[in-house]
Amino acid sequence: KTELVPEERERIERQPTNSPEAYALYLRVTAFLQEHGLGVGGSRELHSTALAFLGQAIEIDPDFAAAYVLRARVNIYRLNFDPGAREGFASQRQELEGIVLRDLEKALALDSSIGAAHMALALVHQYNWRLSDTRKAFEKAFELSPNDPDILSNYSSFSAYTGQHAKAIQ
Repeated sequence: KTELVPEERERIERQPTNSPEAYALYLRVTAFLQEHGLGVGGSRELHSTALAFLGQAIEIDPDFAAAYVLRARVNIYRLNFDPGAREGFASQRQELEGIVLRDLEKALALDSSIGAAHMALALVHQYNWRLSDTRKAFEKAFELSPNDPDILSNYSSFSAYTGQHAKAIQ
């Protein structure tokens, strides 16, 4: 049996949006990304489709924090794995990173308790070699969502990468 801390139980029971249409679009994107992958194997078409659905969800409910987080995550992977984005001009990369940071800022303003938002922020810092900021963001993500497998996996990889192998294993 899994034991949840009271804060986790509250987050789980809280509705992410009051709009069934926005939530349906969000779930469609999460299922789509689970089926096709988000990262290295993700194509531009996959990312474009995901971003279009998330844009619709946000248009329907501008206060849907989780949709902003997922849109930021799709753009983070575009920024780092899409060959066009990687090889793009610095200004294009800065523009895309600005979009990511605005989405994360909006999500955190709406709900600062979303661990995945802090993890996404950690990934932005990590890809820009801001290791101290990366560690702080991962620690916050882990504090908020200690059972989230994405956070655990990414935080573990970061810890191993920075030579903290015992922490990575833990």
